[in-house]
Amino acid sequence: MLISFLISFFVGLAINYFLLVLLRKFQINQIIRKEGPASHKAKTGIPTMGGLGIIITTIIILLCYHIPSSYNLSLLFLLIGFGLIGFIDDFLKIYYKKNKGLPGRYKLLLQFLVSLVFAYVLISVGHYEYIEPFWKLLGIVNPIIYLIFIVFVLVGSSNALNLTDGLDGLAGGVSTIILITYGFICLNLGLIDAALFCFVLAAVCLSFLFFNFKPAVIFMGDVGSLALGGVIGGIAILTHTLLPLCIIAIVPILEALSVIIQVSYFKITKGKRIFKMTPIHHHFELLGWPEVKVVFRFWLVTIISSIVGYLLI
Repeated sequence: MLISFLISFFVGLAINYFLLVLLRKFQINQIIRKEGPASHKAKTGIPTMGGLGIIITTIIILLCYHIPSSYNLSLLFLLIGFGLIGFIDDFLKIYYKKNKGLPGRYKLLLQFLVSLVFAYVLISVGHYEYIEPFWKLLGIVNPIIYLIFIVFVLVGSSNALNLTDGLDGLAGGVSTIILITYGFICLNLGLIDAALFCFVLAAVCLSFLFFNFKPAVIFMGDVGSLALGGVIGGIAILTHTLLPLCIIAIVPILEALSVIIQVSYFKITKGKRIFKMTPIHHHFELLGWPEVKVVFRFWLVTIISSIVGYLLI
């Protein structure tokens, strides 16, 4: 596994660098949203859609290893499916030079369709029969309820990581930690092929961080964050570790909850806010925390939560 990790890292470095050159040449640059912190205005013009390098490298490495297992094919489907949705969203932002890309309802519809296909395949092979006891008590062992549940998990995890992608190195670092954790979980469960997938993707994310850590010279864009979030949700589903995922992925979950709470409170109180800005990483920025400090602390929280989640399995 270590050799595979190192190979994936260095191949990722080469492909990400080549992609960076192409993105700069064709001026595929980030459009910063007006509502964000004022300090982020300086990031306008930095190449985006770096997530393409993550997806392409992962596919190449796995093809070289000739591992067409059912687990890896399922995860590749999520990686490519959610990545394609993110690609369309990023493309529209760049084409129209606005931060608003694919309308939210269409994005959710496409995410729903990708998740639906994944859930249907799992049901067809009886995967739902082995769901964790806790979810069985809630009646999720029923195929229809299970399908709805899986769609909710995948759409939620994809969007949660997408919301986490707001600071240099934040989403990439959090994803790397979570994927390495799931690599060891898969090894313990005897799922060698799935473990290899996790370690390969983690190594590629780490190679992306080489260019994405502050000051970032490339952003992953929705093509990367939606794909990684979907895959992380998919791994938890395939390994029947959805409860530990709630601990392991605490940072993306809190990022998503902060937005939900802020929007709900804003509507109920007609204009009042709980946080200075959401997702919550912006709240800490506006409290005066340097961007690097926010990122490192969120990484540290993810490391601790991943250890706790791993020990609970």
